[in-house]
Order: sequence, then structure tokens, then C-alpha cells
Amino acid sequence: DYTVVPMLRDDQRLVLPITITGAWDAPAFGLDVGSAIQETLRGGAEGEALRFAGELDGDIAPLFAPDYADFFGPDVALVVRGQTGADGTVLDRLRLRAAEIRLAGSAAIAPDGLPRSFDLTGRIESQDGAPVRLPVSRDPVEIAAADLELSFDETAGERWEATITAEALDTPSADIARIALTGGGTIARRDGAN
Repeated sequence: DYTVVPMLRDDQRLVLPITITGAWDAPAFGLDVGSAIQETLRGGAEGEALRFAGELDGDIAPLFAPDYADFFGPDVALVVRGQTGADGTVLDRLRLRAAEIRLAGSAAIAPDGLPRSFDLTGRIESQDGAPVRLPVSRDPVEIAAADLELSFDETAGERWEATITAEALDTPSADIARIALTGGGTIARRDGAN
């Protein structure tokens, strides 16, 4: 059974609360999925810009292979907030929280689709200090912890940078005490683009 509450207009804000409950039998994947998700989306006009905000909470672990259930846990939360208009889209806040991963960031996207800036940080680790199995392959890949940083700001130049560090990487073919990956590049617009 699924219930969708109709969109309501309340003082220049569009409110769409949605509650979904039920069971989904997916025998092709060998899964019996039963989860509850609560989602709220809001939008409101401010001049020519439309502000938006959304929150998603629920148990999505049954959607993935059982080996990955611990990574996501029974309570995953996603929060987004920003605005979009003729000048582009600004994501003021992005937060993802699950059992063994945290992500936080922001971004500004120009009308041409290229970013003006972005900043994303993340941390992977278990609450009890046990190795974390990453949801990346059938063969087990485990780490003790990892950090992620991704950034770009066109006011400081055209270069974007990314850094990923992981402790105690354990794969079927290698054991690495510490690994650090760095990357970067340029984001440049054609003359006359915004």
C-alpha cells in the first residue's frame, strides 16, 4: 500500500509530504524488500529564484545486497537545500548520513551547466572501530577509515582538486596500510559563457 499526500500551497511555499510503506518482492534479485521512507519537499518563489529544500529518511539497506547492509544501516538521512533561477542553481546544503558514511557539501552551478564552485567532504568509518566493507564489488574490499575532499572555486582559479585517503585497505589481492590519492584538473568556460 502506498499513500501520497497531495501538494498543498501554504503562504508561497509548496509542501509535498509523502509517506511510502509496503513490501516489494523482487525475486529476480533474491530480495524481499520492506521499508518505510518519509520524504518532504518544499519550494517557494523568491523573485525569479525558486528555493527548494528536501529531507529523506528511511531504511534503504534492503535495496542492496545483504553484505552492504551494515554500511548503510537502518536509518539513512539525506538533506538538500538551495535555490534555482535564471542565474543558475545554488546548493546551499547537502548532507548524507548513514551508518558508516557521512557526506557534507555545497555547490553553485551556472546556467551553462558548469560549476562555479563546489565543496564536498566525507568520512567513512564504523562506529565500533571494526573494518568497513565498501559497497563497490562482489569481492570484499575493506578499510579501517577513509576521508574525502573535493573542491573548486572559480574566483580562485580554474583548478579543481580531490583528495582521498584510506587506512588499512584490505582487498583479495593486496593489503595496504595507508593509501592517498590526489587528483585535479581545470574547469574553464568558453569566452562569453557565464
